[in-house]
Amino acid sequence: MKTRLYSYLKYTGAVLFSISLLFACSKSEVPREEPVPLEPTQNGQLVLIASATDIDENEEVTFTVMVDDKPIEADVYVNNEKINNSKHVFAKAGDYEVIAKKNNYKDSDKAVVEVYKIDVYVSGSQNTTANDASATQAMLWKNGKLLYELTDGTSFAATVGIALHNDDVYVGGTETRGYARVAKYWKNNTAHILTDGTSSATVADIAVDHRGDVYVIGTDNNPHKPVLWRNEVAYTVAATNDGRYARAIASSGNDIYIVGNSSSYANNPSVAILWENSQEIHLTNGVKAGRALNVTVEGGDVYVLGDENSKGLNEQGGQEIGRYWKNGEVTLLDEDPTTFVGLVGGDIAVQGGVVYVCGLWNDGTTTHLVPVVWKNGKRLYKLTEGTSNSAAVAIAVGGKDVYTAGYESNSKGKPVVKVWKNDKLLYALTEGDRRALPSGIAVKRSK
Repeated sequence: MKTRLYSYLKYTGAVLFSISLLFACSKSEVPREEPVPLEPTQNGQLVLIASATDIDENEEVTFTVMVDDKPIEADVYVNNEKINNSKHVFAKAGDYEVIAKKNNYKDSDKAVVEVYKIDVYVSGSQNTTANDASATQAMLWKNGKLLYELTDGTSFAATVGIALHNDDVYVGGTETRGYARVAKYWKNNTAHILTDGTSSATVADIAVDHRGDVYVIGTDNNPHKPVLWRNEVAYTVAATNDGRYARAIASSGNDIYIVGNSSSYANNPSVAILWENSQEIHLTNGVKAGRALNVTVEGGDVYVLGDENSKGLNEQGGQEIGRYWKNGEVTLLDEDPTTFVGLVGGDIAVQGGVVYVCGLWNDGTTTHLVPVVWKNGKRLYKLTEGTSNSAAVAIAVGGKDVYTAGYESNSKGKPVVKVWKNDKLLYALTEGDRRALPSGIAVKRSK
C-alpha cells in the first residue's frame, strides 16, 4: 500500500514538475516587446528673420528660418496663410503678422511687417495748346495721373509749391486777371484768393502747420515787398520788409521759417536771408551775391538751400555755386563750381538727418546741364544724360526712396514733366504735345 502511494505520489510529482517545466519553457519563449521611442514634441524654437519689416506696397520680403543659429526649412505663414516659398510680395498697405511653423518644433515668435502706401503729388502748369504763347493751366497730378485741372485755361496760371495735411493737398500759385497777377492757393480743387487784382502779386511757396493753418509766402509789387498770408490774412515778413525777396517757407511746431535775399544794388551784392519768426538772419556777408532758395526743418534743425556767386563785386566771370546751410553752417555741393540750384528749380529734402538736394550739374562733356541729386553734399546720381534741355525742380523723400520732379525736352523741344524714383524714371506726367513744367512734389506715406 505504501509502495503504491509512494509510486503514485512520485508519478504525480513528476507530472506536476513536467507541467511546471512546460509552462516555464513556454513563458520564456514568448518574445518581449521593445518600447517604441516617442517622437520629441519640441526640438527647439524656430527663429524667423525678415529681410525688411518696414516696406512700401508691392515690395518683396525674404524670410529665413533658423534653429540654434542654423538655417532650417520650415513653413511661413502670413496672416495665418501659408506662403509658397521664402519670398513674399506685399501688395496692399497694412500690418501683417508672420510666423514660422514646423512639426515637432516650437513656433517662432510673430514678426510684424508694416506695409505703407505711397502717394506722390506733383504740381505744375501746362500750355493749353502746342503754341508756347498760349494760356497756361495750373495742374495737380497724383501717382502719375492728372488729379485736378486747377484753372480752366482761359488765362495764364502757374503753381509754385505743394503741401500736404491729413487728407488734403494744398498748392500755391498765381493767375492773371486782366493785366494784374492775382496771388492764390488751392485746397484740393477749391481756389482761395489772396489779392484782389488791383495790383500784381505773386506767390512763391506754401506751407501748412500741424494745426492746419495755411501759410503762403509771396510778393506784393505795390511797392515791392514780401508778404506772408496766414489763413488768407496778410502780414509783413519783418521790420526790414521793403526791398527783400521771399522765396520759400516751412513750418515746424509753432515756428515759421522763410528764406530769400536782399535786393541787389550796384555797390551792394544781395545777402542770403533766413527769417525765423520774423527775426532776420544773414547766411552770407554781402561780399558776394547770395540767395536762399528753399528751406526745410527736421528735428529742430533748419536746412536752407541757396547759392553764392563765385566772384565778388565788379569781378568778371562769376557764377552762382550751389550750397546748403544746416543751422547756419555751410556745405558746398561737391565743393565744385559747376553746380547750380537756382537756374530752374532746385530743392532740398531731409530725412533722418540725411540731406538730399536736386539741381543741375555741368559735367563738361554734354551740350546741356545735367539734372542730378546730391546726398549730404556729394553727387549721388544723375537723372538724364544731358542730351536735351532738362532740369530737376523739386525733391521729396518717401520711406527709403527719393522722388524727384523735373522735366526733359523731347524731340519737338517741348518740356515733358517727369518723376524719378531714386535714379530711375518712374513715369512721365505729360505727353509732350505742349509745353509743361513742374513746380513742386510731395509724398504721403500711409497705411
